[in-house]
Amino acid sequence: MGAENICPVCNEKCGSDVVCKNCESTYFVVNDDEDCCCKKCGRILVSEKDLCLKCRENPVFKEIHRAFPLFGYRLWNIQLLCSWKMKEQRCFSFFFAKLMARKISFLQKKNPGLVVVPVPPRNGKIKKMGWDQVEEIASILENIYNIKVQRLLQRNSTKQQKKLHRQERLSTIGTSYSLKQEVYDVPQKVVVLDDIITTGATLESCAKVLKEAGVKEVYGISLYSVD
Repeated sequence: MGAENICPVCNEKCGSDVVCKNCESTYFVVNDDEDCCCKKCGRILVSEKDLCLKCRENPVFKEIHRAFPLFGYRLWNIQLLCSWKMKEQRCFSFFFAKLMARKISFLQKKNPGLVVVPVPPRNGKIKKMGWDQVEEIASILENIYNIKVQRLLQRNSTKQQKKLHRQERLSTIGTSYSLKQEVYDVPQKVVVLDDIITTGATLESCAKVLKEAGVKEVYGISLYSVD
């Protein structure tokens, strides 16, 4: 009999689940109340204004219509993302995809025809590492939840975003990604899928390319957002 997993939130045994049922139902509820969030970046508002202070004073999102991070990058969420990405515990892919599917299904009801476009990995990453986190979630969304996914983008840069400081990240907008050559028909509405929003440069760069290709509305979705 194999060892049981330990819930990273409460440290209790959770069988084969990556998070126990109690913590999942308490701390991983996907919020559909958009009125409590910034109308641009999706961060939880601390005032009654429609936009957070960052989006009012120093906005990054110009091509992105609106972003929808599921959770803030703090507390146990840091541990979960580290286990998934750094320790390569791929069992988290299914847990994260389930949360993503809930939000995307809600967005599709409001935006019929909305298509998921994953942020593409660095060139050679899948060959070197054997997998890419965002692509794995996209595949699960496509094959298990029957959510339409179109891989429209390719990555031009080879540098990891996490190794760039804020200004370097922002300077890559419009150059880091491009449309694949074999794309001849683009959807009218897309939601760009990523794992974490730090400065927003990745989503904005992807959105700029997609808008230039003829997409009318570009949204963004991520598991986490750095405050």
